[in-house]
Amino acid sequence: MPLKYAADFETTTVVPTKVWCWGVACVDTPEVVETGRDIEDFLEWCSLARNPIIYFHNEKFDGSFIIDYLLRNGFEWRKTKGECSEKEFTTIIDEFGKFYAIEIYWKRKNKKPTKCTIYDSFKIIPMGVDTAAKKFGLKMHKLRIDYDRHNTECDITEDEWEYLRHDVSIMAQVLQIAFQYGLTRMTLAGCCMHDYKESIGGDDAFRMRFPSPPIEVDLAMRAAYKGGWTYVNPDNAGKEVGEGLVFDVNSLYPSQMAYRPLPYGIPMTFTGKYDPLRFRDYPLYIQIISCEFDIKKHHLPTIQIKNSPFYKETEYLTSSDGTEITLTLASPDLELFLKHYDVDNLKYLGGWAFRARNGLFTRWVEKWANVKIEADKSGNSALRQIAKLYMNNLYGRFALNPKRKSKYPVFCKEKDCVIYKKIMTPCTYADGTPQLDENGQQMYTDYQLTKPVYIPVGIFVTAWARYVTINAAQKIHYDSIMKTGHSRFCYADTDSVHIIGTELPEGLDIDPYRLGAWKCESHFSKAKFIQAKRYIEMIEGELNVKCAGLPADSHRFVTFENFNRGIEYPGKLIPKIVPGGTILTETKFKMR
Repeated sequence: MPLKYAADFETTTVVPTKVWCWGVACVDTPEVVETGRDIEDFLEWCSLARNPIIYFHNEKFDGSFIIDYLLRNGFEWRKTKGECSEKEFTTIIDEFGKFYAIEIYWKRKNKKPTKCTIYDSFKIIPMGVDTAAKKFGLKMHKLRIDYDRHNTECDITEDEWEYLRHDVSIMAQVLQIAFQYGLTRMTLAGCCMHDYKESIGGDDAFRMRFPSPPIEVDLAMRAAYKGGWTYVNPDNAGKEVGEGLVFDVNSLYPSQMAYRPLPYGIPMTFTGKYDPLRFRDYPLYIQIISCEFDIKKHHLPTIQIKNSPFYKETEYLTSSDGTEITLTLASPDLELFLKHYDVDNLKYLGGWAFRARNGLFTRWVEKWANVKIEADKSGNSALRQIAKLYMNNLYGRFALNPKRKSKYPVFCKEKDCVIYKKIMTPCTYADGTPQLDENGQQMYTDYQLTKPVYIPVGIFVTAWARYVTINAAQKIHYDSIMKTGHSRFCYADTDSVHIIGTELPEGLDIDPYRLGAWKCESHFSKAKFIQAKRYIEMIEGELNVKCAGLPADSHRFVTFENFNRGIEYPGKLIPKIVPGGTILTETKFKMR
């Protein structure tokens, strides 16, 4: 078995950039750290190790230095590992430039080719190094150094070596724990799926329950797959509000998987409107409709329009403005839509009906929920974090997009750096015959089609989650308006509601531990909600800043007075590919 390592580079912050030191720690012995001073030295170590598997925490950054070196030094990229031999490498990089793997091949004298496989530990442990050390209960923590000091030649200090040793040792310890509990796949979602399949009897049992739909059906249903409901009440947006409470659902997505009816089996296609009598054994459905709509008085909006040049994707619509719009909605979403909007010219355009059952995931979810509870009781923070990672990351794997786009690295002499191009795939007919254009030339596409998993599960888990959060927010909103003329509801984000006042809202199922119940997460003395994912709350005398896109190091610049649209904060870092690898250039973050 090849040994597994955590690794890290320290790099200069000027153009051209370079690696000025590196370290690796074996996952089996995380206290032992090997170090070196440049990337050539690192790759020499990789070639002499016995087919090592190496994890960088943010492979996109560190991997850019590796790929720059390889392409400058006679290595050639190949599309698949099966095509690789001496001085060749392959990559898995998605359309957004996210790195998943690099595999490098060397030829040693009189021996078989050796290889080094490089993965991204962030894809398994999705948090920063310092956060991981705290969440996993390690005694070691991340240190600090001057990242610009080595932009000119200078000796490496003992403090800098110690900083490096801490970083790789922390991640080696975290990975050691993660691997012990089965997080050994390339991605966290893949680990969760493997664990779930094992719990029900393997791949064959999984496919009996969740048959892969035809790809055209998967792509059509996908319009009903949406994320969490994140909404700021415009009545309170941008205003400083007084004392209030925050309620979170205990494990929202896992609880919906455990206790809601969810789809399984082969769906039935229908035309027109779903008929519950005809589909008595198929109680869940996805319905395509077209209509015009306007929000009802004292109701919160639930509809966003994606992939349209006429609508902002993050905006929840209060009206279609007299335009007929086509929507594809899972049945819980359709129920909410008809409850919250006045609808005109409603046409039912068909859809899919599903067999459904409670309990498809109950044993699996409750297994990890019980692990989490026992870890809480015993103070085992590492095991608690492992259980949370398992519980919260299975549903997304069902919704994996079968339309896969990838990129590959090319060295650009004009720019003296690596650029990334789309991988183009030849188009063929079903029998394998090449598709030709009108000039008789081979046609290409920038995506590959893979076998779908089972998108209906992803659709309904997220739909039920929205159903919980929206219904809770709507009741608080409506009841308080009816009682006082003003809404207590300020903000919701997927599994939370933030309300004005300290009186417990009626009708909210509150319990600090029970799966699916609401718990009072915090009590703020004042707050300000600007837009989705951007708000501040004063909790126990400390300012809690939630601002998507703003680095944590920049939170110190935020105050109640300056937290407004249009404000700019310093400290945002933008990655830029340059000769040698990647640098982070500082810019300002603007709240738009």
